[in-house]
Amino acid sequence: MRCTVRLSLLLLAAHLSLTPDAQAEADPKPVLTLIEYGGWGGIGYPLPTGLAFVAYDNGFVIQYARGHGSDRPAFVSSQRTPAEAAALAAEAKAALHGVASHEQQPSGLPTDQGWTIILYSDPATAKLVEITTYGLPCLADGSEQGGQFTAALRSAADPRFLRFCDGLLRKTFPNAEPWFPKEMWVFLRAQPERPDELIDWPSDWPKTWEESADHKERVMCVPISEPLQGITAKMLYPTSGPGTITAVEETKLAWWVIVGSEVSMPGEIALQGDGGHRRLLSGPCSDSRSPE
Repeated sequence: MRCTVRLSLLLLAAHLSLTPDAQAEADPKPVLTLIEYGGWGGIGYPLPTGLAFVAYDNGFVIQYARGHGSDRPAFVSSQRTPAEAAALAAEAKAALHGVASHEQQPSGLPTDQGWTIILYSDPATAKLVEITTYGLPCLADGSEQGGQFTAALRSAADPRFLRFCDGLLRKTFPNAEPWFPKEMWVFLRAQPERPDELIDWPSDWPKTWEESADHKERVMCVPISEPLQGITAKMLYPTSGPGTITAVEETKLAWWVIVGSEVSMPGEIALQGDGGHRRLLSGPCSDSRSPE
């Protein structure tokens, strides 16, 4: 489900055909990232979906707060130095030397268990290196039970990959503070069927957007302010059950329903490879740059 939703959002953004501008060059660049995509059943995760750890070249670090709840934020951040961030990338290169990607489902393991992705900036070339393993085998604490198939997934994964990602999940920094995204992309689609609910257009949402040529899809950059409330809070912290189809506008021909959202990170997390530009998490949207 998680992968399906994200693919749909990327296709929608591509259909709207917005292109990034030169401002993207000024955004911080990730030097070490750990992403855990939960497979088809991964719903109910806070946004940004799948992010476990990212360190940017300016020293800014964001981590997923395991065990978070109503009294704890889903993510925390810490400002380190650029040299500390570079050292993390160098540590990743050394620890993962000779480790190959294994994206395919190993024999005997269940399907749709997702993927764990480590990206690090090679200090020698400044290019991002991707190493992926099947499933979610990493554990922050040896006492964690993990998922139903965690033991089998760990047996199939490279021990060097596990040592590094386990350690990265355990890593803590002093003076860590709650982190909330400053903005997010919101995707709307016109549908003729009556939605489950119709709400007033949120007061903090802009009335400007990019619209597809057939006038059936919209994408907009929505600012996020604390305390989180209303529909914005629900989108950032989706429930684990089936979602409610919510419309924010009714016209004579259709209802404009919310079909998805994507958090804007301080800097885009993406790969450049033989397949072209592959975005994992989008960068800032306030300068009207859409996720392609």
